[in-house]
Amino acid sequence: MSGQMFFAQLPIQTLRNAIWDLDETEIATLVRLLVVNCELQGPAEGDMDRLARRCGHGRRSTKTFEKTITTLVKLGKVVQTEAGFFAVLARNAVEHFQDKSKKAKENVAKRKDRQPTNAPQSDEEPAEVHQSSAETKPASAATTLDKDECVHPMDGFVKRLNSLAVSYGQPELEAALMRHEGKEKVLEWMEMGLSEDEIARIVEKGLKNKGDNPISSWNYFGTQIRRFHAQKARRL
Repeated sequence: MSGQMFFAQLPIQTLRNAIWDLDETEIATLVRLLVVNCELQGPAEGDMDRLARRCGHGRRSTKTFEKTITTLVKLGKVVQTEAGFFAVLARNAVEHFQDKSKKAKENVAKRKDRQPTNAPQSDEEPAEVHQSSAETKPASAATTLDKDECVHPMDGFVKRLNSLAVSYGQPELEAALMRHEGKEKVLEWMEMGLSEDEIARIVEKGLKNKGDNPISSWNYFGTQIRRFHAQKARRL
C-alpha cells in the first residue's frame, strides 16, 4: 500500500511487555528503530554509523547506540536479519499493514471485474467527446485510495526531504515536516518558483553545514532559500 503507513492496533499488554524491563536509553532506541522500520516497511540496514544517524544519534554516540541495539537483540526486542535490524513490534505491524494492503488491492480488482464493459463507440461519437467531458471534472488535491490513506501531490517531495533529515540525524526536523506548519513552509518555497531539486540541494547543504547540532524547524533554511530565490530572479 503506497503512502503513509498506519501502525497496527496494539494491545496495551503487548506494549507493556515490550518496554517494561528496559531502561530509558533502550526504550528510546527501540521506539526510534520501530519508526524507521515502519517508514521502510522492512528491516533497517545493518551499517551501525548510518543506522545510528537514522535513529537520531550523532556520530559521537554510535558506540553507545551499537551497545544498546546488541542488548535489545539479546532481550528479543529486536531481530537481526541479513537485511538489517527489525524491531519485533514493527515487524508485526508491517506484516499486518502489508497483508491489509494485499487484501485491499484484491478487493479493488474484484470490483473492477464486476463492472460492465462499456459499449463500443459509434462512428458519430468520437473519443474526443469523452475526453473533453472528463477534463471538465474538477481535480481533487488528494486522491482517496481507501479508508486509511490519501495520496497528496506533495507526499513524494515530503518523503524526499524527510529522508534527508533522517540521513543527517535530524529526527526533530523530520517530525516537524509531518506537522501542518512544516508542510506549509515547504509549499511556500515551491510557490516562490523553486523546483524540488533546488530546494532539496539547499536543504542538504544546510544539513551538512549544521553537522550534529539539532534543527527543530524548517525555518532554519529560510534565509538560504530567500537568498537563492533572489539570485535566481536576477539571472532571469
